Amino acid sequence: MRRRLAASYILLLVCVLAALEVPLAVGLTGWDTQRLVASRLADAVRLAEIVEPGVRDGNLSMLNSTLAQYDFGSGSPVALLDRNGDSITASRIGLPLRDREVTRVFRQALAGRPTADERSVWPWRSEPLVAAAPVLAVAGSLAVVVIIAPVNAVADGLVSTYAWLLLGGSGALLTGTVGAWYLAGRTLRPLTDLTGALAEATAGRVPSPVSQRRRPGELAQITQLFNGMTHTVAEVLDRQRMFILHASHQLRTPLTVLRLRVEDLGPELATEEAQEDHRLALEEAQRLGLVLNGLLSLASVDRGAVEAQQVDAGEVAAARVIAWQPVARRNQITLRYSAPARRTPVFTAPTALDQALDALIDNAMKFCTVGCEIVVRVDAPEQDGAGVEVHVADDGPGMSPEQRARATEQFWRAPDQQHVDGFGLGLPIVAVLVEASHGRLDLLPADPHGLDARIWLPIAPPQDP
Repeated sequence: MRRRLAASYILLLVCVLAALEVPLAVGLTGWDTQRLVASRLADAVRLAEIVEPGVRDGNLSMLNSTLAQYDFGSGSPVALLDRNGDSITASRIGLPLRDREVTRVFRQALAGRPTADERSVWPWRSEPLVAAAPVLAVAGSLAVVVIIAPVNAVADGLVSTYAWLLLGGSGALLTGTVGAWYLAGRTLRPLTDLTGALAEATAGRVPSPVSQRRRPGELAQITQLFNGMTHTVAEVLDRQRMFILHASHQLRTPLTVLRLRVEDLGPELATEEAQEDHRLALEEAQRLGLVLNGLLSLASVDRGAVEAQQVDAGEVAAARVIAWQPVARRNQITLRYSAPARRTPVFTAPTALDQALDALIDNAMKFCTVGCEIVVRVDAPEQDGAGVEVHVADDGPGMSPEQRARATEQFWRAPDQQHVDGFGLGLPIVAVLVEASHGRLDLLPADPHGLDARIWLPIAPPQDP
């Protein structure tokens, strides 16, 4: 942005310099040309007056002497032509007296009017300037004085003038470029401050208020609105974080009491099946406690600053499949687990993978009918530096590409699934949990039909022994 703004300033400066210097160069060229034309035309008239007696008397020696003196003093050759255009005498040999411009000027002078070639003398012009004046007598023109003046000196002077103009314009352009760069930076400084504040907000940090001093009216208003927005967002986030903290604290006490009561029921259970259900209930109560601790951890830190922990994705997936088996049997759905070939340590936010798998399995059971199969599969990485993939695939109705693209939007539900219980928060919560663990969630079509929810998580680095 700064480059484009500075480029617009520089382009405007170039146009102004061109509008000033081009007419100035043309004017100086015309001025030098007129001076040369006036000088040589005055010389031709004066020479015509001087040579008139010699032309009338036929004094050739006097004519030769006069023309030679003028040529020597001015550096411009001169010739004396009769009424027919033939040379009477000349200061040099081989002058182009039959040239078209010489002929034109000669004819006008023969008619009694002194004239000259008034074409502009540009630095690249090589043709000489021709001036002529009639030698008058009582009966008319006796002869014509023709001066063929070289333009090299004037052209060289114009080259020097153009060079000075170019040098001055270059200096002005350089100074203007520096000024344009500084001015563009100063103009965009409020936007730069706002960009830095937005970068902090994107990273999850509450940005400091942007100063409104020395801001143009429009940018000052934008800055004020931005500061108000960040203040409001910070208050909302603080209230949300405090709500989660308070809710988690309030739930821990009844959960602890519930767990103690469930533990007290253990000795009264006689059958092995009841004892197994009792053990699973205790594990679920313990997991709920871990979930509450995870909510406390997530609420006490900023986004992107979650302290990740190392877990084994295969072990977590296997535990969640075991926990959901009673629900699967009650719904007459097959839920099975496909173990990886080796250990799969990953980094996740506290209890993030547990909660994500619970939400995905629960979501799959909602939309699967009797006899469906849900497979939880963990794929171990084939090489170091890759990630671990955790799949929850079902052979249910699945989703269309448009539905998969919108499935992670909060409170969004497919039009044909409005009768299913839920609020449209399952997949959005999974996406947030996975993102907090620096992973990603992909919703893919299953083969031959159904939905394959894939979670990718980074591999945990090796721990110190």
